[in-house]
Amino acid sequence: MADTAHGSENVLETSKALFWRLRGPWNSELHTGEDANRNSRNTLFERSWKACASVRGAEVHAKEKVSGPHRVWNRGDGRRLRCPQLEVDFLVATERAALMTAPSDVSVIIPYYNREEFIDEAVQSVLAQILKPLEIIIVNDGSREFSRRYLDRYADVCTILDLKTNVGPSGARNVGIHKARGQFIAFLDSDDYWLPEKLELQRRYMEEHPECSAVTCSVSAFFSDRPDQLWTRFGPGPITLAQAMIEEYWAVPSSLMVRTSAMLGAGGFDQRFRVCEDRDFMLRFCAAGRRIEGIPKVLVRYRRTGQSSLTEHRWRLFFVHIRIVWLHRALFYRAYGIRGMVNFLLGTLYKATNNTTYIHAVVKLIVRVVKLKWRIRAGYHEPVPCGVQEHT
Repeated sequence: MADTAHGSENVLETSKALFWRLRGPWNSELHTGEDANRNSRNTLFERSWKACASVRGAEVHAKEKVSGPHRVWNRGDGRRLRCPQLEVDFLVATERAALMTAPSDVSVIIPYYNREEFIDEAVQSVLAQILKPLEIIIVNDGSREFSRRYLDRYADVCTILDLKTNVGPSGARNVGIHKARGQFIAFLDSDDYWLPEKLELQRRYMEEHPECSAVTCSVSAFFSDRPDQLWTRFGPGPITLAQAMIEEYWAVPSSLMVRTSAMLGAGGFDQRFRVCEDRDFMLRFCAAGRRIEGIPKVLVRYRRTGQSSLTEHRWRLFFVHIRIVWLHRALFYRAYGIRGMVNFLLGTLYKATNNTTYIHAVVKLIVRVVKLKWRIRAGYHEPVPCGVQEHT
């Protein structure tokens, strides 16, 4: 038993050494331009590959690695490595082994308020991540006593911060932001959950795109009374400020990974908003010229069940959107003029009146007459750089 454990440890060290060697500064030994370099590279692969093969009880021959289809391996530093497909598969497995054991620099923040029926799924989805977080911070936002006691089961794996009064999700996240030790922050609402690759893929994306301040992803919204919906509320490239004013563009908080320095620079979330705080955050973030980019892959399950009244919720959103438009009226006017404010509010009002037949008919008629067209004003300067530049 001791020999097996010792052998596994050696394999892990070998895998980690190979992983960091490939991800480190460019090494001419790994360049495939010359036969000598290729043979040296294959020798390196063979040593590590056979070590891993001995643990899983399978014999892998060198000829299986150097023959068959080839693939270009993107190293993430601007260099590309052409190598056999099996070697690529091994690199992926090796990288994941290193990610699962190497220290992480991602802090996870979960605001919590009387959600004991959902918090298990949320926390377990974080613990099941391929890339383990540096820390999990649960901010108890003044929950009732029973709900607070329920969190004690996670005291060994999470940092639990208790707020005396309920301040809303924005205030709870801000408390976690100021306590976070990681270079990156990933947010997760207590009723949502992640797929296992979420942190791994987003952290890698941030490493490969240093100009990016935040990254979102596609989400799978699930309901109690209808089929799941796939939401991809972003396009190619960064979300611009002009796009952040359109309701179709959106970053669900549970999908966001943000550089801690950028989050602090933006001032966190506006505590005055208990809903739509994500829209306000996007507008301020993009207005400061920071890039939010997206990974078009479902990495989050977004819960849309348990709301007491969908119609009531939509009306609440409409009135909060009025506040947001008024607060950021200068931004709306600069990009679209008065028409931009009208378009944004009419779009929200159209959804809010969906279940009120007569009012909805009137709003529908207004929308047909006005025609919601988003035309950027002449001379508008977009603060979000669409080209590649270093993150500051």
